[in-house]
Amino acid sequence: MFVTSGQSMNVICSDVCKALVLAPTVSARGLNTQEVIEAHLVLFEPRNSIVTLPERHLDMRYCLGELCYFLAGRTDLASIYAYSKFWAKVSDDGETVNSAYGHRLFYVKNNHDIRQLDYAIDVLIDDQYSRKAVMPIYNMNDAHASKDNPCTMFVQ
Repeated sequence: MFVTSGQSMNVICSDVCKALVLAPTVSARGLNTQEVIEAHLVLFEPRNSIVTLPERHLDMRYCLGELCYFLAGRTDLASIYAYSKFWAKVSDDGETVNSAYGHRLFYVKNNHDIRQLDYAIDVLIDDQYSRKAVMPIYNMNDAHASKDNPCTMFVQ
């Protein structure tokens, strides 16, 4: 198991990159890649959660645009396309983004008329140590061929 911790994601990211250099090569979809199995990352200061290493070439304009897109619960391609043309490559219909996390987490209601974020908040208000505050992103409706299946399974 790979374990690392730090006060910032820059420290953790550097440790992960070093571990990846030493990791075995595996083949994924015909491409060779390095993979670290069973990684445990601990960030002690959540306000330092953005990797700002110069090597990353982070586009803060895109980060803010994507954040606003997700918080607004948008699923239309046009709104996120303005920040990154990448999304046009993964949209199945050229009009919508299926994996729009914000829509799934903050706006869609389940059969009990409850949004996932509301449920997680209620669970944590009732028991701050609960492990039931899980918000699935990938769901059974995603089990089909698509260019835009969510790659994040859940938020806990």
